[in-house]
Amino acid sequence: MNEVIPVSWLYADEHIPDELYAFVRNNLVNQLDTCLHSVANPIEYLTALNWHGEEKLSLLMIASFHGHDEIVRVLLAHCQPQYQMELEGKVAISEGNFIDNITALQCACYRAHFTVAKTLIDIGSADVNHDNDKWPHYPLLIQASAENRLDIVRFLIENDYSNVNETQSNDRDRCTALIWAAFKGHVSIIEYLIEKGADVNYSCKSDECLAPTAITCAVLRGNVNAVQLLCDAGANTSAKFTNGATLLMTALKHSHFDVIDFLIKRSIATIDDFELTVCSLVDTNPSMNQLRNASKFFVLAIKYRESNQTPKVCIKPTVAYEYHQECQTFEEIDAIKNDHDRMWIEILLIQERIMLPRNDCSLMRSLLARGDVLASRSEFEKCLHLWIHAFYLYQHMQMSTSLHRFVWLF
Repeated sequence: MNEVIPVSWLYADEHIPDELYAFVRNNLVNQLDTCLHSVANPIEYLTALNWHGEEKLSLLMIASFHGHDEIVRVLLAHCQPQYQMELEGKVAISEGNFIDNITALQCACYRAHFTVAKTLIDIGSADVNHDNDKWPHYPLLIQASAENRLDIVRFLIENDYSNVNETQSNDRDRCTALIWAAFKGHVSIIEYLIEKGADVNYSCKSDECLAPTAITCAVLRGNVNAVQLLCDAGANTSAKFTNGATLLMTALKHSHFDVIDFLIKRSIATIDDFELTVCSLVDTNPSMNQLRNASKFFVLAIKYRESNQTPKVCIKPTVAYEYHQECQTFEEIDAIKNDHDRMWIEILLIQERIMLPRNDCSLMRSLLARGDVLASRSEFEKCLHLWIHAFYLYQHMQMSTSLHRFVWLF
């Protein structure tokens, strides 16, 4: 006679994952240990990733997420850490905030369960450089710096699990935690990393990175507190963006007025630098909108001059500039802001006042380009006066030139 086997026996193993999940989630250490001892192949369950609602988790991830350190130790005792530690799941770090390819260590750290995190690293050799889908190529220290998680940053640095300078992104940029903290404007993180010896002048390795240093990142984002912290720590204020722009030029381009104010008040940039930078952002044949924006900055420059008691030393009126003089007051700027030609003359007046004493030959580019515009409009007399003036400026700066423009004009 055949033996009758209860149906429930055939499906007994199907209930084990749910039982293990319940034991782990509810921190039932003894029941978990007993269950793992009783099953034929505990490793099969400990290395599995199972869906629980919208989350895909291993048992170690669940224990880490809930901060159950004793449970973590039991799991590691029943299955070698290397088979569990770097499993990648999907976890809701906060409501609606899911991260794919996250590890048990990241679960513990993001939930601030640092006792568990320490166990995972010290006993399980968890990889602090493992990335995830939200932060591809970024070690945990950089993730935490970008997410403004000072608690995680402290945990990693103070336990010597990460190094402020040696921990870098695993992509072409090779950026550091400080660079990301500066980009995000996380002042407390910046302060802490500097205190721990972060290199404030470290530069990313890729030419594709527009803002390669911490201070260029802070200026680009317009965070004046971050800029100040970095400057106080010795950041190189001559640093440039990969497109060649200076700190002041970028702050101007993005209208980061707090940063502009800081750069000038700290004498990182002069008022002359400010005025020249405004001029450099205006095209040869600019739109009225561009000129109106320039007029706003010229007004700001006048305010700086008044507060610093540094008046302009204007050049004498000349036929080349139609006998106009550089504006000295807000009202004078306001009166010309809608006059395309007069605004361009203002730019030329400013450039000559500042650049001629410096023997800066780039002054000539604006003059000659303006002459080309006048010639294209058949305003040959104005063009001739401007180019004759340019010829005398060449002589003044002892620069060689040719007469081909004059020959072409006639």
